[in-house]
Amino acid sequence: MLLVFTSFLSFKKSYISYQISRAGKCERNSDCLIVANRSPFSCAIVVNKDKAERILNLVNSFPSAGELSCSGREKAACLEGRCRISHDQTSNETYWEIIKWAVENCEVSSIMQTHSLEITAVLKDGEIIKAKESEIDDIFEVAELAESKCGRIRMATE
Repeated sequence: MLLVFTSFLSFKKSYISYQISRAGKCERNSDCLIVANRSPFSCAIVVNKDKAERILNLVNSFPSAGELSCSGREKAACLEGRCRISHDQTSNETYWEIIKWAVENCEVSSIMQTHSLEITAVLKDGEIIKAKESEIDDIFEVAELAESKCGRIRMATE
């Protein structure tokens, strides 16, 4: 009985891995999404966002040993028509400058600020950029300065 169960799990793992690989076609970075960090598959399971729910359900149906240790700098990227993991080497300061530029150039649709100073900016094309601000509410000041040019940006804080 144990042999049958072990064989079934091996087959199911292969099937899920195959489905993950098939769900990775893309045209641009915004097509791709990290859906889970799950052993035994990957610390960053990356698929096309249109296939994300189906793949997450498959991954969740497999017995897991928990999350895998990752760097925390993994990003979903479309490389050569496939969703892949990109290890981001960009500094927080660079992301903060990118967010400020995007606000000043009317590219941001919404902003979320946490108590830990993390800013999440959702661009009008759906891309998400995260950074830490140096002082609480810095992002709100940037948004207020751009309001006359860009209109009011939806903003939230926790």
